[in-house]
Amino acid sequence: FNKPTVAAGAMQFGNEIYSETLAVGAQDESKKGALAICHISPSEAKLMDSFSVNSPVQCVACPPACSPLSHQLVFSCSEEKLHFYDLLCSRKCSSLDVTSSKIIRYSNKSEVGHNIHDCSFSPDGMLIQTSGEDNSVLIHDVRRMDEPLYILE
Repeated sequence: FNKPTVAAGAMQFGNEIYSETLAVGAQDESKKGALAICHISPSEAKLMDSFSVNSPVQCVACPPACSPLSHQLVFSCSEEKLHFYDLLCSRKCSSLDVTSSKIIRYSNKSEVGHNIHDCSFSPDGMLIQTSGEDNSVLIHDVRRMDEPLYILE
């Protein structure tokens, strides 16, 4: 884990199960991204895990405890992918391409994809939204994320 050179781009505490977990995304010295998983309590702050990714981490989200994804953190690095970090196993477990053939691009930027800049979960943890550089918002059902349920443009 290289020393971050840019203030955290994204931070998120865990849900009710992981209330003392903090995920911090940043840009490291090599201009790549870094994600740190920390244990934070009134008596200590301790780095639990960290790893580098290809681009700076733009967003981190943790679903509520009632979600099927309750033991995972979701993050993105300004690309058309969501990455999943398993808090039980303490490792990055998968990535998901969130592009869709249903999107009609209205962005004033040419050749822009849905490079994710923000993500969050619905209160019941069953939906996740991503907003991207293409000025669209994709809403996915966490149980079936192969195509978005809704595309808001």
